[in-house]
This record gives sequence, structure tokens and C-alpha cells, in this order.
Amino acid sequence: MLLLGLLSLLVLQSEGFSTSFPDETIAEFSVNVYNQLRAAGEDENIIFSPLGISIAMGMVELGAHGSTLKEIRHAMGYEGLKNGNERSTKRQATLIYYYFVQSIH
Repeated sequence: MLLLGLLSLLVLQSEGFSTSFPDETIAEFSVNVYNQLRAAGEDENIIFSPLGISIAMGMVELGAHGSTLKEIRHAMGYEGLKNGNERSTKRQATLIYYYFVQSIH
């Protein structure tokens, strides 16, 4: 079953998972989240997953419209990207996660 999950990841990769999604956008989002978490806490260790947060926000973004969609795109740093570019990446990342979860159960 794990082999099936790994093969599905390989297929998704070969079908163009590496889109023109800029690494700077993801890195900037990660640093912004870290800074917000650091400002909210005291001198505590911080553990978070930028990819997990990004995927969750991507799912929220897929259902958002109007001013809510604009606010999400601004918070995620997507306002400079071509429309739909980040959604395609989110869909592919969600599919990879889905196939991975299916492979371990």
C-alpha cells in the first residue's frame, strides 16, 4: 500500500507538480507566520508546519469569494501571482496529501 502511495506521488510529480509558484512567496509566508507566532508567545519553543498552514488556507481559499478571497490572497502573499496559479499548486499539494494518507491506512 505504501508503494502505491509513493508511485502516486511520482506520477503527480511527473505530471507537472513543479509549477511556476515562486519559492519566495512560500518563504515569505513562512517567515511572516513565524514572526506572528513569536510575537504572540513568550520565550517558548515554536513548532509549526508552513506547508500544513498553507494547504489549510488553500482549502479555505478555494471556497472564498469577493473581499474574503482578496484578504486571503493578500495574507498568503498571492496578490502578485497570476490568478489560479496558487490554486493549482494547492490542489496538487492536497492531492499528494490525500494519496499519502490513503497509502498509510
